[in-house]
Amino acid sequence: MHRGPLAAGALLLAVLAGCDGDGEDAAPAPESEAPVSEAPARFVDRTPLPACPAVELGQGQQIPPAAQSCLDEGRGGDGAELVVTAPTAEGIAIVSYHRWLPGTGGYEVFTDMTPDAAFGSGAWEHTSCPQALSLTDLGECTYSELI
Repeated sequence: MHRGPLAAGALLLAVLAGCDGDGEDAAPAPESEAPVSEAPARFVDRTPLPACPAVELGQGQQIPPAAQSCLDEGRGGDGAELVVTAPTAEGIAIVSYHRWLPGTGGYEVFTDMTPDAAFGSGAWEHTSCPQALSLTDLGECTYSELI
């Protein structure tokens, strides 16, 4: 099964959706960062943003409201970055970096799919939503694999 742009978008929405829902909330996890030697330059050279506490999710878990609020507070201001580790259906841990860019710069997500080469793209992915108004109104987004 290949996961491309639709799967990346589905992962993004699944992780962000329903943070007030009935699913268990995840506990904050330690800050994680991809090894520089494996990450593409576009990720490594990204503009630093105020960091929200990282979260690690289990199967079916959603981003806790406090982490969601931290990310939302960056919208329209200084920006914010939230690192989320979430498992695929096969249980492979995937790390994504959700970012509200400063001012009206929009929303973007860098996702390290390299651990999921057998079932996913096996590449770093980038989703950019430059006209995003909120996490429920992302506007038109573009997807690309980073080399």
